[in-house]
Amino acid sequence: MNFRRAKTFLLGAIALCFLISLFENRINSYWLFISYDIGINIAIAQPYTPLQIRQLGEASGGAAPICGSIVRPLPFSNTTAANFPTSISVQPLNVAAVQTRGFDVEVDYLARVGPGDLSLRGLATFVTLYTQQQSPLNPVQNILGTNDLGTSAGLPKFKGSFSADYRWGRVRLGLIESVIGSLHQSAVTFYVDNQLPTMAYTSLNLSYELPKMGAVSQMQVFANIDNLFDTSPPFAPAANPGLIYPTYRGLYDVIGRTYTIGVRGKF
Repeated sequence: MNFRRAKTFLLGAIALCFLISLFENRINSYWLFISYDIGINIAIAQPYTPLQIRQLGEASGGAAPICGSIVRPLPFSNTTAANFPTSISVQPLNVAAVQTRGFDVEVDYLARVGPGDLSLRGLATFVTLYTQQQSPLNPVQNILGTNDLGTSAGLPKFKGSFSADYRWGRVRLGLIESVIGSLHQSAVTFYVDNQLPTMAYTSLNLSYELPKMGAVSQMQVFANIDNLFDTSPPFAPAANPGLIYPTYRGLYDVIGRTYTIGVRGKF
């Protein structure tokens, strides 16, 4: 096996701002910005059909490396029907190229509000470019904002989450809002309903810290509600309808509203 090292380029920028005083409140806040630009010039792909492998081999006069995927009973120079290929191997090759670009943003805020502490946090990912090329002979495809990558999660241009947490003595109340940007099912395949809308999911959690009991510390009683508004995922049929719920299971919630109640602690 021959190993090859991918060529990558990463650019990042970080800015911090914290310990800001305002009136009598004590405020701690910071924001973080990271930009990236990654390109892989040699990646694994399966770009050719058996017919294309034969055509590339014939065009190169039997000299192309891909000719090793063709098995013939006689040398390539024999062009009679007796030398027709007995097998053609379709296998992954180091010929693809992928490039992606985007930036991540994180903002945190902590302040004293009333009798307790309020903590706010926002996370966002913006993807501005995602292209792939299966081989030097194939065109470059921009699949950003689509599911042409063939995964169950798609490639939305934006994903983010916002959380608010309020702690008052032993009581803690939290809210999380997750947002998934709009998505096209494909930029290559035709769909009558190609546009998938922006989706948002809300979660609530409440906990109460119990006093220490013997060897048990940090004992908590908690209750969580995920997908508070019971938001249904958008309809996105797959290649094999009827086998699974017709949506991108790695991206959207397919369960619906769920409740969790329990007790946790450290021993």
